[in-house]
This record gives sequence, structure tokens and C-alpha cells, in this order.
Amino acid sequence: SVGMEPHIYYNKGQHSMHALMGLIGEEKINIALRNLLKDFAYPRKPTSLDLLNLFYQQADNAQKKVIDDLFKRVVFHDFTIHNAKSVQLANGEYETTIDLSTLKFALNQSSSVEEKERIDEAIEVALFTNFPTETRADRILLTKHTFRQDRSTLKLRSRERPQYVQIDPRRLRIDRTPGDNLLKIEK
Repeated sequence: SVGMEPHIYYNKGQHSMHALMGLIGEEKINIALRNLLKDFAYPRKPTSLDLLNLFYQQADNAQKKVIDDLFKRVVFHDFTIHNAKSVQLANGEYETTIDLSTLKFALNQSSSVEEKERIDEAIEVALFTNFPTETRADRILLTKHTFRQDRSTLKLRSRERPQYVQIDPRRLRIDRTPGDNLLKIEK
């Protein structure tokens, strides 16, 4: 469902499948697709709900909620990195402290009004030695953290000094303002 957001009509399917791959992995998606072909061979005609049920079979309970957000609901996120500092520890590693917001909004289907929801999702956070590029050669850390509140402080350790931090670097969630998901780290 895309609600009253016409710019999403063309991209949500591709985005949702990409996010699903990040959530449950390519192998489990392929298992679900093979089962779709096996269970719904001609002349049976599967529906989108049949496919979702096959995806659910490959997911745990937390992942099922995200699958609903991707395919059944209109959900947006607003991630913001407010501040980040990195200090070198006695053992030579770097500890980066990140102050960030992770907000979640969903369209109320009956009123067509966007409403804030409590977040309880594992979101990727990455550290980079240089400005992030498509090659990911500068990525020194990619980790998932479960966020359960609007604003959090996160501490990450790395062997190299990070220069940039980014939340949702692979853009697995729909964020209307992704420009504030990346921040140059203070020294």
C-alpha cells in the first residue's frame, strides 16, 4: 500500500523487495519463490497474499512485522544523526559515540492521517573512513542495532578512525529526508 504518496507508486515494489532481501536474505526469498512456483503451478493463480504467506514462513516474528510494514502498510521513517564523536582508546581502537533519532510514522488507513508510532526495529548503522561511495571500500563497520525509542546514544568500536557515520546506509527503510542520515564525525 502506498497511500496518498504518488511518488512511491513506481518505486515501492523494488524498494520493498530490496529491503526484504536485507531482512531475511536472498536464499530465503528464493525458497519462498520456489515454493510459490511449486504450490501454485498452472492452473492455480496465486495472489500477493499467497506470496506474503510464503515470505512469512521464512521469517521470525520480528521480521514478520517488518514484512507487514513493507508490503501491507504505508510506513515512513525519519532518521537523523545529531552528533558523533570518535576517541581513541588505550588499546588503539576507536570508540564512536553517536546521538541519533529514529522516528517511525504510519498512515492510518481509515483517516488517511499519518501517525507517529513507537519504533522497535533493527536498523543498520555504518562507519566509514571517507565519504561513503557505491563501492563500500571505505566502510569499516556495518552493524544492526535495535532501536526502541525516538532518540538514542549508540557507541560503536572500530580498529580504524572513522570519518563518517550513517544510519540505514543501504536505504532499507523509506526516509523522506535521507540527507541527515549521514554525518562527518568530530575529532
